[in-house]
Amino acid sequence: MNKKIRVLYNRSMKKKLNKISMLGDYLAADRTEKQVLDMVMIVARDILGFNHAIFRKLTGNELVTVAAYGFPREAIDIPIEVGEGVTGFAVANAVSVLIPDTTKDDRFITGVENCRSELCVPVKYGNEVIGSINVEHDQPAWFGDEDLLLLEHLSTQFASALECPTCQASQNSFLFHSYSIAKTC
Repeated sequence: MNKKIRVLYNRSMKKKLNKISMLGDYLAADRTEKQVLDMVMIVARDILGFNHAIFRKLTGNELVTVAAYGFPREAIDIPIEVGEGVTGFAVANAVSVLIPDTTKDDRFITGVENCRSELCVPVKYGNEVIGSINVEHDQPAWFGDEDLLLLEHLSTQFASALECPTCQASQNSFLFHSYSIAKTC
C-alpha cells in the first residue's frame, strides 16, 4: 500500500473509531433500551453502510429480535436457536463470523432476498454472550476485516449500555417486543 493510500485509510479508520467512541459517550448517560438500540443502529449503519441489520437478545437457548433494519416482518419473527445458522453459530462459539459470499456458506439462513455478504458478532458483557448483531449487504464481499473490528468494538459499547441499570429497568417494561426501525435512519 503506498503512503498516500495508507494515510487516507488511517484517516477513515480514525473517523469511524471516533464515531464509536462518541457512541460510548452518548450511551454512558442513562438511556432507555429503545434509545440505545436506535443510536447503535444509526452509528452502525453510518460506519458499515449495510443494507440490513438485526439485533437479537439471548433468551434461554433462543435469540429473539429486539431491533431490525431492512428486514421483512417474517424474517424478524424467525426464532433462531443457539447453534443454528450464522447467528446461532456466532453466539454458540462466542466468535465473530465474516461471510464474503452467503451463497457459499451452508450456515446462512435467508432472511432477505439477494443478501450476498454477512457479518455477525456476538454481543458479550464480560465473558457472557447476551446476544448478537448481524449486518448484511446485497453486494458480495462488502464487509472486510476492518468492518469486523469496528462491529466488535461497537458491540462492546452496545453490551455495556444494555446491561446498565436504566436499560435493565426499561427491559422489564419493554418485554423485548420486536420492532423495526424505519428506513429513514
